Amino acid sequence: MNCFTHSNVVAVAQCANGCGRALCQECAQASNPPICPVCAEQMAAEHQAALIDAREFYKKRIIKNSIYYALLVVLFIVARFFDPSGNSALYLIILLLGYGLVMGRNGASAVWQVPGATTVVTNTEAFYLRLLQAAFIGLFSIFFVPIIIILDISRMSKLPTSA
Repeated sequence: MNCFTHSNVVAVAQCANGCGRALCQECAQASNPPICPVCAEQMAAEHQAALIDAREFYKKRIIKNSIYYALLVVLFIVARFFDPSGNSALYLIILLLGYGLVMGRNGASAVWQVPGATTVVTNTEAFYLRLLQAAFIGLFSIFFVPIIIILDISRMSKLPTSA
């Protein structure tokens, strides 16, 4: 059997990616484990697609969190400016609860839904549990959203630009 790339050279190995293409000594030593050029190109394309997906993920999350945080700051300033009584903290709490309810519905809403639990949670109890959960998510988002934005920017900048 001869090499897939060099048809006049005897093969000494097969592609380790599972395609079974024959490789000569020169081609086998080009990568460890030995991989044929077709599989190497395919793996590089898959790696590049994964990098693009990761960049898109971080970009969307950075934009979403930045918009949320900017909106939070603007609404707090507007509430403070238009409410001379000084109750702008109430507006901030309502905004945080709203954000917490939205975020809680997407991921953390199963906190009190324990599989196999024998305790039945009534609708009223579930409402108060959601409200409590929303308060925690909203409150912690004040501190953690900027940190998440910074970490996402850092992670995105560490991604290689090309494979």
